[in-house]
Amino acid sequence: MNQRFNEIVGLRFYLAVWVAVGHGMRLAGYADESSPVTSLLLNGDAAVVIFMIISGFVIAHLIATSREAYVPYIIRRFFRLYPAFVVCSLLGYFLIEPWAQLTAAAPWSDEKGWTAYANAVEGIATSQREHLAAHLFAHATMLHGMIPREILPYAARTFLPAAWSISLEWQFYLIAPLILAACRSSRGLTVLTVTAAALYALAWKGLFGHFLGLSFIAMASPYFAIGIASRLAFPKLVNLPVSPLPAAVLAVSVAISLTKDAVPLAIWGAFYSYLLWQNNDRLTGRMFRLVTTPKPLFILGEASYSLYLLHRPIQVILAVILAGAVGASQRGMLAVQLIAIPIAALFSLALFFGIEKPFMKFAKRVTVSKKPVSPAEIAATGP
Repeated sequence: MNQRFNEIVGLRFYLAVWVAVGHGMRLAGYADESSPVTSLLLNGDAAVVIFMIISGFVIAHLIATSREAYVPYIIRRFFRLYPAFVVCSLLGYFLIEPWAQLTAAAPWSDEKGWTAYANAVEGIATSQREHLAAHLFAHATMLHGMIPREILPYAARTFLPAAWSISLEWQFYLIAPLILAACRSSRGLTVLTVTAAALYALAWKGLFGHFLGLSFIAMASPYFAIGIASRLAFPKLVNLPVSPLPAAVLAVSVAISLTKDAVPLAIWGAFYSYLLWQNNDRLTGRMFRLVTTPKPLFILGEASYSLYLLHRPIQVILAVILAGAVGASQRGMLAVQLIAIPIAALFSLALFFGIEKPFMKFAKRVTVSKKPVSPAEIAATGP
């Protein structure tokens, strides 16, 4: 299957913007989730869960189609993440103190949810000051998300709080070829399922320590599994005579009925239905393509990783400038935070074309193999 799934690239941009909107609202003191709309906008974690599902889907597709040995695969994945991660983490290092000072002095400190937010920012700043060498080493490996707070406080959030999910992504990349190899046989799939379920249960019971969010792969494994299963099932499902709209409605209904936080699974279920069967409905299929595949959106989607990393530093910079220049009303801060998003999108394009893409080309150049590698050889090369 040579399909490129450009619709996923567009979805990534929407998800990155969703995360940025939520972060901007929180910095402006709008953290009251009593309204359904506000609650949805603030639920950036749902967007990150969809990113996990997408990662499972895309990496399964890559491994299934590229016929690439482990070492070239992991080198290319490393250079896909690391250069932009380093640049943005360095920027975040210099911004954490101004960010903490801003939150400590904000005039909307009585707003619901603000105390927890301000305390978290101060906690990150304190941990960065007191354990700088340890945080530098942890981030240099991109495994900082695996370190429980009992060992290193705020390990997953220091420098660049959003980068906890980059560590999670890297953890997944390291083991993904083994996972896909296990899926090739019923015995391997059984062993994989039992092992993953056991690690998941033990992780949530705190056997490995306690983590901020889903930064440890064992705790997030079901979402990557959904993405992998979605890709492996795609060839079997795509030619079925199914209408995407009823399928999407059914997927949303099942997600709402069976899961506590239905938002990410409902969105993925609806999106996946149209990814599969968009050609079976001329009207809604065309609408789906219009909102996911325009060329400008594709370009922005390619830079969505940079946008995900850059938006908060840009938001903090503009917030500090606003507070220092004219003082900050809550509405004024919210306006600045929202204005920061398109500005961050422009900078993300510069980061993508100036840093990400050159390093991706470099990695491709140094890993080119003149001899094709069989799927069996891929399965035999473990981490």
